Amino acid sequence: MRGVDPEGGALRGRVYYYDYYGVALHALGEHEQELAISKRGRAQYPGRLYVAFVELHALAALGRIPELEALLHEMRAMAPDLRVNATGAYCDAMYELRAHDHAEAALAVSKELVARLAEKPSGETSARAARLERLEALIATHQWADVQSLAGSGVTDDSTNVPANGGRALAAAGGG
Repeated sequence: MRGVDPEGGALRGRVYYYDYYGVALHALGEHEQELAISKRGRAQYPGRLYVAFVELHALAALGRIPELEALLHEMRAMAPDLRVNATGAYCDAMYELRAHDHAEAALAVSKELVARLAEKPSGETSARAARLERLEALIATHQWADVQSLAGSGVTDDSTNVPANGGRALAAAGGG
């Protein structure tokens, strides 16, 4: 990855370069380098939520909580991008913070996400995409009874709904 020009040739306009590079650096524990790559990607693609995820992972791993919180607030204002949205950013932040032994920070992010979702008007929560987003957040925050309820209604509506069936399984496992 170090020898590839992300701004030239076939990679021009391809934001995934920074994600792949960031994931590799993250797996190697090279979080400072991961953060540097994320800054480079964000400079090349300002305002792209997908690229901001690389920075989110690096900041969580490094335990740079105030910077992570600021980034999450910035990400809330960004448009969904390549299958990611602000709720996913909060969920990823929680997972990364937990994985890197920052349980208190993960709990704070969890509480903020739950409060944010509670503020959404009821009309915004009824569409299938909004229900899946809420399901993702409930799973990440370990609210198993609510996961069971929401996933159960999804299965009732459509027995082939994979996310709902997966949510039910996770709720059963998480709830003991």
